[in-house]
Amino acid sequence: MKMEGGRNDEIFEGGRNENDNRAYWDLHEAAAKGDWGKAEEIFKGNPQFVGDEHSDLRNTALQAAVLAGHSDFVEKLLRSSYMKKEDLERNIGGGNTAFSHAAMLGNIEVVLMMLEKNKDLVNIRYEGAKLPVQMAASVRQEKIVKCLYNPKKDKDHLNDEDRILLLLTLIDNDIYDVAQSMVEEFPSLAVSRENKTDGNGETALHALARKPLMTLNQLSNKQGILKRFCYRFIRSIMVEKKKMDPKARKLLEVLWEKIVNQLDYNQISNLIGTRSRLISDAAKEGNIEFISILISKQPNVIYGYDENGYTLFHTAVEYRQDKIFELIYERDSIKNVICALKAGKEKNTILHLAAKLPPDQNRLNVVSGAALRMQRELWWFKKVRKLLPPSYAGYKNGQGKTAQTLFTESHKDLMKEGEKWMKTTANSCMIVATLIATIVFAAAIAVPGGVKDDTGAPHFLRKASFKWFVIFDIISLVSSSCSILSFLSILTARYAEEDYLRSLPIKLLLGLVTLFISTIAMMVVFCTTLFIIFDEGTKVLAFLAVALAFIPVTTFIWQQTSLFRDVVRSLSYNISPCKAK
Repeated sequence: MKMEGGRNDEIFEGGRNENDNRAYWDLHEAAAKGDWGKAEEIFKGNPQFVGDEHSDLRNTALQAAVLAGHSDFVEKLLRSSYMKKEDLERNIGGGNTAFSHAAMLGNIEVVLMMLEKNKDLVNIRYEGAKLPVQMAASVRQEKIVKCLYNPKKDKDHLNDEDRILLLLTLIDNDIYDVAQSMVEEFPSLAVSRENKTDGNGETALHALARKPLMTLNQLSNKQGILKRFCYRFIRSIMVEKKKMDPKARKLLEVLWEKIVNQLDYNQISNLIGTRSRLISDAAKEGNIEFISILISKQPNVIYGYDENGYTLFHTAVEYRQDKIFELIYERDSIKNVICALKAGKEKNTILHLAAKLPPDQNRLNVVSGAALRMQRELWWFKKVRKLLPPSYAGYKNGQGKTAQTLFTESHKDLMKEGEKWMKTTANSCMIVATLIATIVFAAAIAVPGGVKDDTGAPHFLRKASFKWFVIFDIISLVSSSCSILSFLSILTARYAEEDYLRSLPIKLLLGLVTLFISTIAMMVVFCTTLFIIFDEGTKVLAFLAVALAFIPVTTFIWQQTSLFRDVVRSLSYNISPCKAK
């Protein structure tokens, strides 16, 4: 609205007129850019803007500077006479303060400066009644968590519910050392459950059970540069092995120590068995170290089952966790009982679970290509079947289906995708092999340097490089021809279920190996030709051409390494699960 006297001072929310509103916009812009000089000029005329909140922007100048990451601006504002201790406690519409933003962004410098100004900031709860340390933990700001949390001094501002929620958040976000210090300071946290009205009643053990194992590459990120390089080099040439984070393993040991000091045997069984997702979640993630430690401490967990009636081994089979499934080999006394058990609504045996596609489709993506996924599924089914007495293979589930029938029905689409992928791959590779065969055949006919008119013998017959030319031309022609035949046999295969186990992968491997050999040999033929036709004075050009010639070869082989490795791995599986005893 307009004021009397023709003034154009429109009144905005909070009692500010148009000029004040313009000044606040300028202040916000200066804070976002880190322009302290301009902001200070505005503060001199409008000191109330320090803790004021714009109705549209919904944040203060301090919050704008923190979000933009201007630590120098924040430092000057905190040390100025305009900023009061209470201004740091201002939040956005009942939401987050500048301090909570700094904590979640991991700006340790700003956090320390604000705490120096107002030490009560660590105790102020924000949206969802969360403390700053809980918010920092939820976004994996480990340095901020260690700055804000001290187990020996938290008794005044953290209650029991705060502590268990913080502990679970720390575990979920891999901040294990702080979690361990909490458990050591407050042993009751080891047996505490999350509030059932707000959560699902989980304990710290449940949170640890859900944690996936770490690969060498992930572990290397926590090491020095040299170790990271070594880990990644190993990863490039071999199958990655997964391990439990050493800090998580230590936390598990501390948790168990506190549990056995507080509960008796039956109470421990109840802790593990109640809402029995603990062992089930660990089995789904393939957390073999967690399960092995738990079994060594509490052997009866191996007999437990979840709400679906699935034992540890049923879940391991369903989610294709072979390392956990292999634990059954060591327990002959319960092997037949578990394998014959019909569980779940469909009354499936353990072999029926192996016959179905895994609920987590990512378990199929551990290898490239639908055909190799089908091969892995078939291998897994046969591995589980080998464990059972022959008569068990004929057991029917609640739908009247045997495991073999269920396998065929479940994998019908995957078989079609596998056939399409295999033919597409074979066709593409066969084209390359055919081109190589054509090139080296033409090179053999058109002899480098030509032939003598009188005898028909090559001019450079006595050169050593010419002999290498002949040898590698033959190698390239023979290997490319073998590659063509291998890929042709893939195109004409019958694609029966059993073919995916060994026949098709062997043909694909043979085709790839011979293709690699023919490609390398072809480039050697090219290089030897250069050395034949160039004389001694121009050999530098020959060496340069050789270096450049191997760039496409190296690129091609590097791009196909992943496929080659997956095929080799697929053929290295031992179908028989039996171990020597």
